[in-house]
Amino acid sequence: MKKSLLALAIFGAFAGTASAQSSVTIYGIVDTGIAHIDNGGDSVNAMRSGNNNSSRIGFKGVEDLGNGLKTTFVLENGFNSDDGKASTADAAFSRISYIGLEGGFGKVRLGKQNTPIKEALSKIDPFSTGGMVNAITFLGGSANGIGAIPERNPNQIIYITPNFSGFSGEIAYQFGEAEGDNSANRVWGAQLGYANGPLNVQFGYSDGNTTDTDVDPFVDESDLKIAMIGATYDFGGFKLHGAYSQKKLESNVGGDDLKIKSGLIGVTVPFGASAIRAEYINNNDDRNDFDNNVLALSYTYSLSKRTTLYATYARVDNDDLSEQGFSGGGDVVAGENTSGMAVGIQHKF
Repeated sequence: MKKSLLALAIFGAFAGTASAQSSVTIYGIVDTGIAHIDNGGDSVNAMRSGNNNSSRIGFKGVEDLGNGLKTTFVLENGFNSDDGKASTADAAFSRISYIGLEGGFGKVRLGKQNTPIKEALSKIDPFSTGGMVNAITFLGGSANGIGAIPERNPNQIIYITPNFSGFSGEIAYQFGEAEGDNSANRVWGAQLGYANGPLNVQFGYSDGNTTDTDVDPFVDESDLKIAMIGATYDFGGFKLHGAYSQKKLESNVGGDDLKIKSGLIGVTVPFGASAIRAEYINNNDDRNDFDNNVLALSYTYSLSKRTTLYATYARVDNDDLSEQGFSGGGDVVAGENTSGMAVGIQHKF
Protein backbone atom coordinates (compact mmCIF):
# COMPACT_ATOMS: atom_id res chain seq x y z
CA MET A 1 0.00 0.00 0.00
CA LYS A 2 1.48 3.31 -1.05
CA LYS A 3 1.53 6.03 1.56
CA SER A 4 4.00 8.40 -0.03
CA LEU A 5 3.20 11.50 2.00
CA LEU A 6 3.40 9.73 5.36
CA ALA A 7 6.60 7.94 4.46
CA LEU A 8 8.23 11.13 3.23
CA ALA A 9 7.25 12.89 6.44
CA ILE A 10 8.82 10.14 8.54
CA PHE A 11 11.95 10.02 6.43
CA GLY A 12 12.09 13.67 5.45
CA ALA A 13 15.67 13.93 6.64
CA PHE A 14 16.89 11.83 3.75
CA ALA A 15 13.98 11.41 1.38
CA GLY A 16 14.28 14.92 0.03
CA THR A 17 11.62 16.75 -1.94
CA ALA A 18 9.01 14.56 -3.55
CA SER A 19 8.66 14.72 -7.29
CA ALA A 20 6.74 12.97 -10.04
CA GLN A 21 9.77 10.74 -10.64
CA SER A 22 10.14 9.44 -7.06
CA SER A 23 8.03 7.48 -4.61
CA VAL A 24 8.19 5.83 -1.20
CA THR A 25 6.08 2.81 -0.27
CA ILE A 26 5.30 1.52 3.21
CA TYR A 27 4.81 -2.25 3.42
CA GLY A 28 4.85 -4.97 6.02
CA ILE A 29 3.48 -8.10 7.64
CA VAL A 30 1.72 -8.56 10.98
CA ASP A 31 1.63 -12.23 12.01
CA THR A 32 0.41 -13.39 15.43
CA GLY A 33 -0.78 -16.73 16.74
CA ILE A 34 -0.92 -19.23 19.57
CA ALA A 35 1.84 -21.85 19.61
CA HIS A 36 2.73 -25.02 21.48
CA ILE A 37 6.42 -25.97 21.45
CA ASP A 38 8.04 -29.08 22.89
CA ASN A 39 11.83 -29.25 22.63
CA GLY A 40 12.14 -32.48 24.59
CA GLY A 41 12.01 -30.92 28.05
CA ASP A 42 9.18 -28.84 29.43
CA SER A 43 6.70 -27.77 26.76
CA VAL A 44 5.64 -24.15 26.25
CA ASN A 45 2.28 -22.61 25.33
CA ALA A 46 2.62 -19.02 24.17
CA MET A 47 1.38 -16.24 21.97
CA ARG A 48 4.03 -15.80 19.28
CA SER A 49 4.83 -13.47 16.45
CA GLY A 50 5.89 -14.80 13.07
CA ASN A 51 4.56 -18.36 13.09
CA ASN A 52 3.76 -18.18 9.38
CA ASN A 53 5.97 -15.23 8.35
CA SER A 54 8.12 -12.85 10.36
CA SER A 55 6.36 -9.62 11.33
CA ARG A 56 8.03 -6.57 9.78
CA ILE A 57 7.61 -3.02 8.56
CA GLY A 58 9.55 -1.58 5.67
CA PHE A 59 10.03 1.40 3.39
CA LYS A 60 10.82 1.09 -0.33
CA GLY A 61 11.96 4.07 -2.33
CA VAL A 62 12.66 4.63 -6.01
CA GLU A 63 13.74 7.68 -8.02
CA ASP A 64 13.70 7.73 -11.81
CA LEU A 65 16.98 9.30 -12.95
CA GLY A 66 16.11 9.12 -16.64
CA ASN A 67 17.52 7.06 -19.50
CA GLY A 68 16.38 3.86 -17.78
CA LEU A 69 18.43 4.47 -14.63
CA LYS A 70 16.86 4.36 -11.16
CA THR A 71 17.97 4.82 -7.57
CA THR A 72 16.36 2.39 -5.13
CA PHE A 73 16.47 1.79 -1.38
CA VAL A 74 14.83 -0.55 1.13
CA LEU A 75 14.78 -0.16 4.91
CA GLU A 76 13.08 -3.02 6.78
CA ASN A 77 12.80 -3.77 10.49
CA GLY A 78 11.49 -6.87 12.22
CA PHE A 79 9.26 -6.69 15.27
CA ASN A 80 7.33 -9.00 17.56
CA SER A 81 3.64 -8.38 17.01
CA ASP A 82 2.70 -10.16 20.25
CA ASP A 83 4.43 -7.61 22.51
CA GLY A 84 5.44 -4.75 20.20
CA LYS A 85 9.17 -5.13 20.80
CA ALA A 86 11.77 -4.92 18.05
CA SER A 87 13.06 -8.33 17.03
CA THR A 88 16.62 -7.01 17.36
CA ALA A 89 17.06 -4.44 20.10
CA ASP A 90 20.20 -2.70 18.81
CA ALA A 91 19.18 -2.29 15.15
CA ALA A 92 16.88 0.32 13.64
CA PHE A 93 16.50 -1.80 10.49
CA SER A 94 17.39 -5.33 11.54
CA ARG A 95 16.32 -7.16 8.38
CA ILE A 96 17.26 -5.12 5.31
CA SER A 97 18.93 -1.76 4.69
CA TYR A 98 20.37 -1.08 1.25
CA ILE A 99 20.66 1.54 -1.46
CA GLY A 100 21.35 0.82 -5.10
CA LEU A 101 21.17 1.63 -8.79
CA GLU A 102 19.37 -0.34 -11.46
CA GLY A 103 19.03 -0.12 -15.21
CA GLY A 104 19.51 -2.14 -18.36
CA PHE A 105 22.76 -3.50 -16.93
CA GLY A 106 20.97 -5.09 -13.97
CA LYS A 107 21.02 -4.02 -10.31
CA VAL A 108 23.79 -3.06 -7.90
CA ARG A 109 22.95 -2.82 -4.19
CA LEU A 110 24.99 -1.85 -1.13
CA GLY A 111 24.09 -2.72 2.47
CA LYS A 112 22.37 -5.46 4.48
CA GLN A 113 20.46 -7.81 2.19
CA ASN A 114 19.31 -11.38 1.67
CA THR A 115 22.13 -13.68 0.69
CA PRO A 116 22.08 -15.24 -2.79
CA ILE A 117 21.64 -18.74 -1.37
CA LYS A 118 18.65 -17.54 0.66
CA GLU A 119 17.13 -16.02 -2.48
CA ALA A 120 17.59 -19.34 -4.28
CA LEU A 121 16.14 -21.42 -1.45
CA SER A 122 13.13 -19.12 -0.96
CA LYS A 123 12.01 -19.96 -4.52
CA ILE A 124 12.13 -23.71 -3.75
CA ASP A 125 10.93 -24.07 -0.15
CA PRO A 126 7.14 -24.69 0.08
CA PHE A 127 7.17 -22.40 3.14
CA SER A 128 9.22 -19.68 1.36
CA THR A 129 11.89 -19.80 4.12
CA GLY A 130 9.55 -18.02 6.55
CA GLY A 131 7.84 -18.71 9.86
CA MET A 132 8.10 -21.54 12.36
CA VAL A 133 8.78 -24.10 9.63
CA ASN A 134 11.24 -23.28 6.85
CA ALA A 135 14.23 -24.65 5.03
CA ILE A 136 16.55 -21.83 6.16
CA THR A 137 16.24 -23.19 9.71
CA PHE A 138 16.03 -26.92 9.08
CA LEU A 139 17.78 -27.76 5.79
CA GLY A 140 21.25 -28.92 6.78
CA GLY A 141 20.54 -28.51 10.49
CA SER A 142 22.62 -30.77 12.69
CA ALA A 143 23.46 -30.94 16.36
CA ASN A 144 23.39 -27.51 17.98
CA GLY A 145 22.24 -25.99 14.70
CA ILE A 146 25.79 -25.64 13.35
CA GLY A 147 26.27 -24.59 9.78
CA ALA A 148 23.07 -22.59 9.48
CA ILE A 149 22.35 -21.21 6.02
CA PRO A 150 23.18 -17.47 6.07
CA GLU A 151 19.91 -15.61 5.61
CA ARG A 152 20.96 -11.96 5.50
CA ASN A 153 24.43 -10.43 5.63
CA PRO A 154 25.47 -6.84 6.40
CA ASN A 155 28.07 -4.86 4.45
CA GLN A 156 27.22 -6.64 1.19
CA ILE A 157 27.64 -5.49 -2.36
CA ILE A 158 25.36 -7.47 -4.69
CA TYR A 159 25.07 -7.50 -8.46
CA ILE A 160 21.84 -8.91 -9.93
CA THR A 161 21.71 -9.68 -13.65
CA PRO A 162 18.85 -8.83 -15.99
CA ASN A 163 16.61 -11.70 -17.03
CA PHE A 164 17.91 -13.51 -20.11
CA SER A 165 15.13 -15.71 -21.53
CA GLY A 166 14.35 -17.12 -18.08
CA PHE A 167 17.94 -17.17 -16.78
CA SER A 168 19.00 -14.81 -13.99
CA GLY A 169 21.62 -14.69 -11.28
CA GLU A 170 23.41 -12.67 -8.67
CA ILE A 171 26.78 -12.51 -6.97
CA ALA A 172 27.52 -11.00 -3.57
CA TYR A 173 30.50 -10.08 -1.43
CA GLN A 174 30.37 -9.20 2.27
CA PHE A 175 33.18 -7.02 3.57
CA GLY A 176 34.55 -8.40 6.82
CA GLU A 177 35.65 -4.97 8.06
CA ALA A 178 38.21 -6.55 10.38
CA GLU A 179 41.13 -4.18 10.92
CA GLY A 180 44.39 -5.66 9.69
CA ASP A 181 42.80 -8.78 8.18
CA ASN A 182 40.69 -8.28 5.06
CA SER A 183 39.87 -12.00 4.82
CA ALA A 184 38.31 -12.21 8.30
CA ASN A 185 34.51 -12.24 8.42
CA ARG A 186 34.23 -11.99 4.65
CA VAL A 187 31.55 -13.98 2.83
CA TRP A 188 30.82 -14.33 -0.85
CA GLY A 189 27.94 -16.06 -2.53
CA ALA A 190 26.20 -16.64 -5.84
CA GLN A 191 22.81 -17.64 -7.21
CA LEU A 192 21.79 -18.85 -10.65
CA GLY A 193 18.22 -19.57 -11.62
CA TYR A 194 16.04 -20.57 -14.55
CA ALA A 195 12.28 -19.99 -14.53
CA ASN A 196 10.09 -20.74 -17.53
CA GLY A 197 6.44 -21.73 -17.36
CA PRO A 198 5.86 -24.40 -14.71
CA LEU A 199 9.59 -25.08 -14.14
CA ASN A 200 11.87 -23.23 -11.72
CA VAL A 201 15.46 -24.39 -11.11
CA GLN A 202 17.75 -22.69 -8.58
CA PHE A 203 21.39 -23.01 -7.53
CA GLY A 204 22.92 -21.22 -4.55
CA TYR A 205 26.40 -21.09 -3.02
CA SER A 206 27.97 -19.47 0.04
CA ASP A 207 31.61 -19.41 1.17
CA GLY A 208 32.43 -17.55 4.35
CA ASN A 209 35.13 -16.79 6.87
CA THR A 210 33.05 -15.70 9.86
CA THR A 211 33.37 -15.82 13.64
CA ASP A 212 33.43 -19.28 15.22
CA THR A 213 30.70 -19.36 17.88
CA ASP A 214 32.31 -22.36 19.62
CA VAL A 215 28.91 -24.05 19.80
CA ASP A 216 30.51 -27.27 18.59
CA PRO A 217 34.12 -27.92 19.71
CA PHE A 218 34.74 -30.39 16.88
CA VAL A 219 34.31 -28.00 13.96
CA ASP A 220 35.44 -24.51 12.97
CA GLU A 221 32.25 -22.67 12.04
CA SER A 222 34.27 -19.73 10.73
CA ASP A 223 35.06 -21.74 7.58
CA LEU A 224 31.67 -22.71 6.16
CA LYS A 225 30.88 -23.65 2.57
CA ILE A 226 27.32 -24.40 1.42
CA ALA A 227 26.03 -25.47 -1.99
CA MET A 228 22.35 -26.00 -2.81
CA ILE A 229 20.41 -26.99 -5.90
CA GLY A 230 16.65 -27.29 -6.13
CA ALA A 231 13.65 -27.16 -8.41
CA THR A 232 9.89 -26.83 -8.46
CA TYR A 233 7.40 -27.93 -11.09
CA ASP A 234 3.81 -26.71 -11.16
CA PHE A 235 1.44 -29.36 -12.52
CA GLY A 236 -1.54 -27.04 -12.25
CA GLY A 237 -3.40 -28.78 -9.45
CA PHE A 238 -0.28 -29.08 -7.30
CA LYS A 239 3.37 -28.07 -7.21
CA LEU A 240 6.30 -30.36 -6.39
CA HIS A 241 9.40 -29.04 -4.59
CA GLY A 242 12.81 -30.68 -4.26
CA ALA A 243 16.27 -29.61 -3.08
CA TYR A 244 19.66 -31.00 -2.12
CA SER A 245 22.35 -29.21 -0.13
CA GLN A 246 25.81 -29.97 1.15
CA LYS A 247 27.67 -28.08 3.87
CA LYS A 248 31.34 -28.40 4.65
CA LEU A 249 32.98 -27.20 7.86
CA GLU A 250 36.66 -27.42 8.77
CA SER A 251 37.53 -29.95 11.47
CA ASN A 252 39.10 -28.73 14.74
CA VAL A 253 40.47 -32.15 15.62
CA GLY A 254 42.23 -33.14 12.41
CA GLY A 255 41.06 -35.62 9.83
CA ASP A 256 38.47 -34.97 7.18
CA ASP A 257 36.25 -31.90 7.16
CA LEU A 258 32.70 -32.33 8.44
CA LYS A 259 30.02 -32.64 5.76
CA ILE A 260 26.27 -32.41 6.25
CA LYS A 261 24.21 -33.67 3.31
CA SER A 262 20.52 -32.76 3.21
CA GLY A 263 17.53 -33.44 1.01
CA LEU A 264 14.11 -31.80 0.83
CA ILE A 265 10.93 -32.90 -0.88
CA GLY A 266 7.68 -30.98 -0.64
CA VAL A 267 4.30 -30.29 -2.18
CA THR A 268 1.89 -27.36 -2.40
CA VAL A 269 -1.78 -28.03 -3.13
CA PRO A 270 -3.97 -24.94 -3.65
CA PHE A 271 -7.75 -25.27 -3.79
CA GLY A 272 -10.11 -22.33 -3.73
CA ALA A 273 -9.05 -19.91 -1.01
CA SER A 274 -7.10 -22.67 0.76
CA ALA A 275 -3.68 -24.27 0.38
CA ILE A 276 -1.95 -27.25 1.96
CA ARG A 277 1.84 -27.36 2.15
CA ALA A 278 4.03 -30.23 3.28
CA GLU A 279 7.73 -30.97 3.30
CA TYR A 280 10.12 -33.64 4.51
CA ILE A 281 13.80 -32.90 5.19
CA ASN A 282 16.54 -35.44 5.88
CA ASN A 283 19.83 -34.20 7.36
CA ASN A 284 22.75 -36.64 7.22
CA ASP A 285 25.78 -35.69 9.34
CA ASP A 286 29.15 -37.38 8.76
CA ARG A 287 29.35 -38.12 12.49
CA ASN A 288 27.38 -40.96 14.04
CA ASP A 289 24.15 -40.16 15.91
CA PHE A 290 23.88 -36.54 14.72
CA ASP A 291 21.28 -37.02 11.97
CA ASN A 292 17.70 -35.74 12.09
CA ASN A 293 14.53 -35.76 10.00
CA VAL A 294 11.91 -33.01 9.78
CA LEU A 295 8.26 -33.32 8.77
CA ALA A 296 6.20 -30.13 8.35
CA LEU A 297 2.57 -29.49 7.41
CA SER A 298 0.49 -26.34 7.08
CA TYR A 299 -2.99 -25.25 6.07
CA THR A 300 -3.83 -21.68 5.06
CA TYR A 301 -7.12 -20.01 4.27
CA SER A 302 -7.14 -16.59 2.58
CA LEU A 303 -9.86 -14.26 3.86
CA SER A 304 -8.67 -11.73 1.27
CA LYS A 305 -5.60 -11.01 -0.84
CA ARG A 306 -3.89 -9.67 2.28
CA THR A 307 -5.32 -11.56 5.26
CA THR A 308 -4.70 -15.26 5.89
CA LEU A 309 -5.62 -17.73 8.62
CA TYR A 310 -3.12 -20.55 9.18
CA ALA A 311 -2.44 -23.73 11.10
CA THR A 312 0.99 -25.35 11.06
CA TYR A 313 2.69 -28.37 12.61
CA ALA A 314 6.24 -29.70 12.50
CA ARG A 315 8.11 -32.56 14.11
CA VAL A 316 11.85 -33.29 14.30
CA ASP A 317 13.16 -36.81 14.92
CA ASN A 318 16.64 -36.43 16.42
CA ASP A 319 19.33 -39.09 16.62
CA ASP A 320 20.98 -39.60 20.02
CA LEU A 321 23.29 -36.55 19.82
CA SER A 322 21.27 -34.26 17.56
CA GLU A 323 19.69 -31.13 19.09
CA GLN A 324 17.43 -29.70 16.39
CA GLY A 325 14.37 -27.90 17.75
CA PHE A 326 12.23 -24.78 17.67
CA SER A 327 12.93 -21.25 18.84
CA GLY A 328 11.02 -20.04 21.88
CA GLY A 329 10.73 -23.50 23.40
CA GLY A 330 13.72 -23.53 25.72
CA ASP A 331 16.86 -25.63 25.38
CA VAL A 332 16.69 -28.67 23.13
CA VAL A 333 17.36 -31.99 24.85
CA ALA A 334 19.83 -34.03 22.79
CA GLY A 335 18.31 -37.13 21.26
CA GLU A 336 14.74 -36.15 22.09
CA ASN A 337 12.15 -35.61 19.38
CA THR A 338 10.83 -32.06 19.19
CA SER A 339 7.63 -30.55 17.83
CA GLY A 340 5.89 -27.24 17.28
CA MET A 341 2.38 -26.25 16.26
CA ALA A 342 0.59 -22.95 15.84
CA VAL A 343 -2.64 -21.36 14.69
CA GLY A 344 -2.89 -17.68 13.86
CA ILE A 345 -3.65 -14.83 11.50
CA GLN A 346 -1.40 -12.89 9.12
CA HIS A 347 -2.02 -9.58 7.37
CA LYS A 348 0.14 -8.04 4.63
CA PHE A 349 0.03 -4.34 3.86
